Amino acid sequence: METVTEYLDNLRQLIAIDSVQNGISEREAFINYVSDRLLNAGEIQDDINYLHFEGEGKNRRNIQLDGYCTDTLSSSIVLFIADYSGDTTPITTSDIMRFYKRVEGYLENVDYILDAGEESSGGYQLASSIKNEYSEFSKYRIYLITDRPLALSVDSISESRIGSRIVEHFIWDINRLYQVDNSENGREPITIDLTRFTPDRKGLPCILANKTQDYTAYLCTIPGRTLADLYNKYTGRLLEGNVRSFLQLRGKVNSGIRRTILTEPENFFTYNNGISGTAAKVETTTDNGIGYITSITDFQIVNGGQTTASLAACLLNDKKEDSENKINEIVVQMKLSVVQDLEKAQELIPNISKYTNSQNAVKDTDMWSNHPLHMRLEKISRSIAAPAVAGKANSTFWYYERARGQYAQETYKLGKRDRDRFLASHPKDQLITKTQFGIIVNIMNMHPEYASLGGEKSFKKFMDFGLKKWETADSFFNEEFFRNVVAIQLMYKAAYRYAAGKKYDYKANVVEYAVSRLLFEIASNPNLAGYTIDLGMIWKNQAVSPALGNQLTILVDAAYEHLNDPSRPVVNVTEWAKREKCWELFKTASIEISKDFLAELDTVANAKTAQADARKELKNAQKDNAMIEVCNYGVKGFRKLLEWNKSANVLSPEENRFIQAALLMERGKFPSDKQCVRILEVLERARSKGYLG
Repeated sequence: METVTEYLDNLRQLIAIDSVQNGISEREAFINYVSDRLLNAGEIQDDINYLHFEGEGKNRRNIQLDGYCTDTLSSSIVLFIADYSGDTTPITTSDIMRFYKRVEGYLENVDYILDAGEESSGGYQLASSIKNEYSEFSKYRIYLITDRPLALSVDSISESRIGSRIVEHFIWDINRLYQVDNSENGREPITIDLTRFTPDRKGLPCILANKTQDYTAYLCTIPGRTLADLYNKYTGRLLEGNVRSFLQLRGKVNSGIRRTILTEPENFFTYNNGISGTAAKVETTTDNGIGYITSITDFQIVNGGQTTASLAACLLNDKKEDSENKINEIVVQMKLSVVQDLEKAQELIPNISKYTNSQNAVKDTDMWSNHPLHMRLEKISRSIAAPAVAGKANSTFWYYERARGQYAQETYKLGKRDRDRFLASHPKDQLITKTQFGIIVNIMNMHPEYASLGGEKSFKKFMDFGLKKWETADSFFNEEFFRNVVAIQLMYKAAYRYAAGKKYDYKANVVEYAVSRLLFEIASNPNLAGYTIDLGMIWKNQAVSPALGNQLTILVDAAYEHLNDPSRPVVNVTEWAKREKCWELFKTASIEISKDFLAELDTVANAKTAQADARKELKNAQKDNAMIEVCNYGVKGFRKLLEWNKSANVLSPEENRFIQAALLMERGKFPSDKQCVRILEVLERARSKGYLG
C-alpha cells in the first residue's frame, strides 16, 4: 500500500492530467475528484456543482465559494471551498476559520448579491435559489477540502447560525482522503460512543438474539431522540447505499410518520415497524442484568431510513409543535446484525438490505451494482480493446467501474511496476463510472433533463430504461452498444473542453444539452432521414473529427445561450436544466448544421447492421460459453437451487423443467446449447430473487 506522500504525489498528477485534458482549472479538477469520494462516503447525496465565486460583500467583506449541492435527506444546503495549493505545510485552525468565514460571508451577503450582483453569474443564481427554491432547507453545511494535512493543534469547529439556519463545519484534508481511498469499501468507518447519545448515558438496551459463524444479531430499543441526533450528526453516512438512493429519490419526509410523531408519540412504538441496521463491531456491557451496546462501529441503517429521517426532520423543523418533547417520548425497536468479516459483509449486507425492505419501496431494481446488466458491461469493458491511436504503441481499454472505488482498488493492490502497466492499458481518462455511464446513456436517448439530474437520480433514469430493455431484449447490451456509449463519451469530452475554454458556468448541463440536441437534430430532421452520426468512426479514431468537433462548438454555444436565456422561468441554471420544459424548448431552437459535418454522416442501415451483427455475435458467444458454465456449475449446484426453490417458490413450472434437465448430466445426458442458455437465465433470475448459490 502506498504512503500518504506517494498518494499525494499520485493525486496531484491525476489532477494535473484532468486539468489539461478537460481544459479546467486544477481547483475544479480537485473538487471533481473529491466529489466522488464524498458521494461514496455518504457525506453528500449528489455531485458537487462547481461554482467559483469570489468578491467583496458589504463593508468590503471577503466572500468566496467553490461549489455547492443540496441534500434533501438532511434538509441541507451544502457549500464547498477548496484549498488546493500544492503546499505541504499543515493547515492551522486560523487558516481553517479564514476559509469558513469567506463562505459564511457569502451566505450573510445573499441579499446584497441579489441587489448588486451580475444576474448571469453563478453566484447570483445560487443566491436566488437560497432565497427561493431552497427556502425550506433548515441548515447549511460548509466543507473545506484541502490537499494539506491538518495541524495537530486543530480541534473540531463548533456549529454557528446564520439567520434561522444552523451552520455545520467539516474539513477533509489529505489524510482523510487517503484513508477513504485506501479503505476496502471506500467508506470512512465511524465509531459512535452511544453513551454520549442516550439519556441515561448507558447506551442501547439489547439482548443477544442469534449468533452464527458469519454474524451476531441483537434486538435493541433506541430512543427516538438518540436516533434523530445520530442522523442529524452523521446523515447519509448512516444509510446503506440502496436505502440512501431510495430516500434521495423519494425526497420528502413521510407525512404519516410525522403525524404519528406530533400527535401520538406514545403509540409510535406500536405503529412503527422499527429499523434494521448492520455494524462491523460493537462493544457491550451489563448493568443489573441488562445488556447495553455502548459503542458501535460502521453503523449502517439498511431498513427504516424513512423513520429515521422523519424523526430527524421533525426535531429540527417542528419545534413550534413541541417536537423535542414529543420525540423524547418515542422509543424505536431495532434489529442489529454485526458482521465483522469485510468480505462476508460485502455479501451479506446487500441481502440484509434487500430482504428487510421486501415489503417496502426499496426494490430489486435498487440493487444496481450486482445486476446482470452491469456484470455484462463490466465484462465487455475488460474484453474489448480500443484501437491504438497515433503516438501510442498499444491498445487500451475503457474501464467500466461497476462498483464505486473498483478502479482505485485495482491500483492500490499492485506494486509499482504492475500499477504502471495497469495504468498504461487502463488510463485514468478512460475510466467510466456507472453514474457517468448512466448520464451518457440518457444523452444517447436524448434526455438531457435526465442527465442534468446528476449522480444517483440520473442513474435511476438510466436503470428504468436499462431494466425494461434487459427484460425484453438483453442482447441489446452488447459490444456494439458499449462502443457507441464510448463514442458519445468522446463527443461529451470534446464538447466539455470547448465549454471549459469559453469559461462557461454549468459546463456539464451545457454539454448534456448540446450533445442531446445534435443527436435529436439528426434523428428528427426530415432532410436527414436515413442518416446518423458515424459512432463507429469515432470509436475507431478514439476521437471526434474536426468537422464533428466544430459542429459541437455550435451546439455548445446554442445550449449555453438557451440555458442562460434571461426569460427562463427558473433563475438557477442547474434547476432549470432538470425541467422537461427546458428540453422541449431547446428542441425547437434553430440549429446551424455544417456541410462538412453532414458529409461525414453514416447511414442508419449501416448502424442497424452493426447492431444486429453484434447481437448475433453475443448470442453465439453466449451459446458457446453456456455449455461450459452449466457443466462447471454442476449437478450439485442445480440440485441446491431446486431445494432452495421449495421454500422460495420463485421458479415457474417451465423454469423448473429446465433445471431438471440440467440434473440429467449425472446420467451422461447433456442439455443442448439453447437449453444451456435458458438454464443460465433461470439461474440468474433466481439469484436476482435472493438465491446465493
